[in-house]
Amino acid sequence: MNIKLGSAFTPIEMPLGIAIIAIPAALLLPVLSSAKAKAQRTVCANNLRQINPALRMNSKDSAEIAPRTPGSADSPGRKWTGYKH
Repeated sequence: MNIKLGSAFTPIEMPLGIAIIAIPAALLLPVLSSAKAKAQRTVCANNLRQINPALRMNSKDSAEIAPRTPGSADSPGRKWTGYKH
């Protein structure tokens, strides 16, 4: 009775092991990508929400003149008419 003790996979165990890892990964990838997209939307919305207070603070410091935008170096600044909360 010569019993060989090896740790090799059988031909059935290898694809089964790959499937056990691949199926949950395939189910989780769409969830993770949608969570990433939602996080990016949240960051963008927060950035947009911060623009108005930043422009208001800048206009108070610069005699109610709005900052110039890129490409408007020749035009004078305009009076700030932002939303008042």
